[in-house]
Amino acid sequence: MKQFSMTSLKVVVLSALLCYVTAELTIDPALCKLDMVMCLDNTGSIAYLPDGEPDLARPPINWNLQLDFAQDIVKQLSISPTGSQVGLVDFGEKARIQFSLTQHPTQDSLVAAIGSIRFIGDLTNTTGGLYKSRVVLTDPQYGSREGKSKVIVLVTDGNPNVDKDKVFAEAENCRAAGIRVIVVGITAAADEVLMKQLAYTPADYVSAKDFADLESIQNVVLNDDSCRPLPTRPTITPTAATAPTPPLELPTTTPPPIEC
Repeated sequence: MKQFSMTSLKVVVLSALLCYVTAELTIDPALCKLDMVMCLDNTGSIAYLPDGEPDLARPPINWNLQLDFAQDIVKQLSISPTGSQVGLVDFGEKARIQFSLTQHPTQDSLVAAIGSIRFIGDLTNTTGGLYKSRVVLTDPQYGSREGKSKVIVLVTDGNPNVDKDKVFAEAENCRAAGIRVIVVGITAAADEVLMKQLAYTPADYVSAKDFADLESIQNVVLNDDSCRPLPTRPTITPTAATAPTPPLELPTTTPPPIEC
């Protein structure tokens, strides 16, 4: 009788977990019509294996895993001028707009474009990555559409070391522009406190233990909440260590050209 009870309990627990996962993974591509920028870390720390040894492969394994993650996100969406649009920004010492929201209007072309981005390995200008992602999502020149959900998926395995005193201010600029910033912090090297401050809300921070773990969290990053209008804009109070300098402003002139 005791064995039967334990078995029954395990079945109940497993069923509950499966129900939760199923709910978490639900997304209707036909109804999800958002403007999204994948903002990818293209820095030197990518080229290190979990054991701390340098990855001598070119490109590094972790870089390919990050591109796979971005491609998997795109594959869940219905990509079209009337559906979802996706642009991509990567950042090292400088941030680069690899392509706009409208440059690749089909899922196949988007997946191919993501796979072709080369690894650089550099310093970490998270501020620039957020800034250029915001430019893409707010300027019609880059395909921004009125009335659509705006999302940045920031993927990083480290902390900013270029313009780091401005990173919190730029995250606040994104909130003010109505952009949901979802932060994916990879490994324990990503400062969880800072990452949660950069995210739209702390609940929009997702942790991955390593790059191989990205596959298991893709549907937590992109779910029905990502497609819904944003709730009332939160005000995030920075800690003393991340107190912002005067915020960056969008340029009043034509935004910078796409850099490749």
